Amino acid sequence: MKLGISQKIILLFIFLVVILTVGIGTYFVWREKTILLSEFDERASMLLSSAVTNTEYPLLVGNIEALDKIGKDILKQRDVIFYAIIDKGGKVVLRGGTQREGDVRKYSSPILTEHQAGTEELVLGSKAKVGEEIGKVSLTLSIDSLMQKISEVRKAIGLLVILGIILASLFINLLVRFVLGRPIYKLMKGIETISAGNLSYKFPIKTQDEIGMLAISFNRMTEDLKKTTVSVEVLQEEQKRFQDVTHSTGDWIWETDDQGRYTYVSPVVEEVLGYKPQEIIGKYFYDLFHPDNKEELKKAALEVFSKKQMFKNLLNRNIKKDGQVVITESTAVPIVTGNGRLLGYRGADRDITERKKAEEEQQKLMKDLEEVNKIMTGRELRMIELKKEVNKLSEELGRPGPYEVSFEES
Repeated sequence: MKLGISQKIILLFIFLVVILTVGIGTYFVWREKTILLSEFDERASMLLSSAVTNTEYPLLVGNIEALDKIGKDILKQRDVIFYAIIDKGGKVVLRGGTQREGDVRKYSSPILTEHQAGTEELVLGSKAKVGEEIGKVSLTLSIDSLMQKISEVRKAIGLLVILGIILASLFINLLVRFVLGRPIYKLMKGIETISAGNLSYKFPIKTQDEIGMLAISFNRMTEDLKKTTVSVEVLQEEQKRFQDVTHSTGDWIWETDDQGRYTYVSPVVEEVLGYKPQEIIGKYFYDLFHPDNKEELKKAALEVFSKKQMFKNLLNRNIKKDGQVVITESTAVPIVTGNGRLLGYRGADRDITERKKAEEEQQKLMKDLEEVNKIMTGRELRMIELKKEVNKLSEELGRPGPYEVSFEES
């Protein structure tokens, strides 16, 4: 089956719409799933925190009856299917519910209690509180309800995706048939007329889109065929098109002669260096270099010129018109005649000042982190020395040292 251009464009657009809508739908399903899981984890964390707080004192005094009541209250909470209260020795003091695998999420948290540290009070002269782990609470929550919500969301988004694909396909079909199909048919008939030798024929399409531009181009082509010469208007149009392309790239495009003098500079140079193109043309490329490394870069570049080699991603610092420094990345190829004579270079510069600043900030941050690490290590060594001094003082008083200094600390 032979497909026309309209049918091909319709199929292409439908394919793109399918990919886009499926991608968007997948993203929203993932996003909704992430939100639901985050909310589930947050609720579980709050429940676990409450359980730890409530079980601290009963576990500390060994009140099994109170712990059992707390456990039953925990099981009444939504989605909780199993709990376990474990003492610091790893023994299960109390458990309840049904433990199972599959669509569940497990959470646990230590039970901490605070007490006064006597030795700390002696050394530091303050009543410091020390947290001691006396056990932990483990919870298992079923995510069946959560998975059901995710499934419902997936179905809803799936239906929206299918509906979007159908509506977009219908719209594209109608759009292509009326906006593209009819003008293309007129173009085909006009080409047949011109092919028959009627160079006076003018395409009647007056739209401002690409089809209209194509019709204009065909009309110009017939005029050119009649004149058998290239018109000035065509040359101007081509020049404008080239300038538009060079400006849209965001790179400063340039050409030099074999001595390194600029012979062409794209308008983007004003955005990069602040100079207008006519202010740059005639200057040597190294006239814009920073004085600190001007001679070094000039020597390296002229060596490349002498070898007629291309260069890529060459970093250099330039001085803008307002005196600021801008870092550019240069890439260029030699312009060589058929007999090997160098005419110059053609290339492009890209402003990477902000990227280099970001890299320098990252290096500074790494250096600062290293300094902080050195300071923290020094503090740890000082604390070890203080422990040793306290132990020595206690032994001189006939008392055992209050601190144990491990092999790693010593």
